[in-house]
Amino acid sequence: MDLRVGDTVMFGPPGKPKTKGTVVRLGVKIRIRQAFAAHGQPAGTEWNVPATPDYIEVTWRGEEPIFGGAAGRGSVPVSRGGNYQPPKRTSRPPPPRKSSRPPPPPAPRHHQPPLAPGKAPPSGDLSSHRETISFAQELLRQWAIPNYKVIFSNKFTRRMGQCDFRHREIAYSAPLWPLATPEQRRQTTIHEVAHAVTRDRYGAAAAPHGKEWKAQMVAMGVPPSRTHNVDTASVKRKRGDTVAMICCGSASFRVTLKKAHALVTRGGKCRACQQPPVFATATDRAAYDSWVRGQNWRLVIRPNSCLCGAHSLECGLVSR
Repeated sequence: MDLRVGDTVMFGPPGKPKTKGTVVRLGVKIRIRQAFAAHGQPAGTEWNVPATPDYIEVTWRGEEPIFGGAAGRGSVPVSRGGNYQPPKRTSRPPPPRKSSRPPPPPAPRHHQPPLAPGKAPPSGDLSSHRETISFAQELLRQWAIPNYKVIFSNKFTRRMGQCDFRHREIAYSAPLWPLATPEQRRQTTIHEVAHAVTRDRYGAAAAPHGKEWKAQMVAMGVPPSRTHNVDTASVKRKRGDTVAMICCGSASFRVTLKKAHALVTRGGKCRACQQPPVFATATDRAAYDSWVRGQNWRLVIRPNSCLCGAHSLECGLVSR
């Protein structure tokens, strides 16, 4: 083998992985200092290696590789940073692995003009729940909005309808529906469907009653009105038990126990005096404490100003 002192070689026992080294002396056996830890010895160990192709496969002189010995059998030299390029692979690379995840949904198309389905079809007086649900589902199919559920709810006593984007559900008010006129029912039905269409087409970037929703309402053939004018005075509002609270030294006012809980836990303040309201009497405070214990909450005492007017410490409530 044509070797010189200073040449870089790949050496090792026959049939085992080779390591990189540098020729330090020539002779019957070539003295090689290994460059990295290998063969159970640290870097810098010197070996007396027979000058045969089985022990020395590839050599470098400067930056040019010299293919000798067994290099023709498929060994590939490791370049030291020169211009050497390893031989190209003749076999094709493996195909990309297919992912089991579904492709991401397309990005919302902002400020896109309304689609072409046109105005909403004519409807009856929509006096029955079944007729209203069928009309709303027909509008959803017309505008290609899938997987929406249409129901009637008894808990809406002030609003005519609501579109829940998270659960993909449109709900209309069962108590207010008989009090509305056919035109008001049609307006409300299209109003909530327009919310669903706008959300699916423009994403969360579109305002609930922004220009995209207004353009959608106009495209469906109704004016973009945000509120209704149905008389709700005859509908009894479903309120829970109430307690009396007072602020600014004025007359007491009654709030539901949930509202009182929000005022106590969130530090609600009066807009006029910027002070938190307090319970008007000890009876109201006792009713509130009893309700809290029934809700499976625990009482937390905080060393600060009093909110209830009956204790020397602030009474705050947190959920378990």
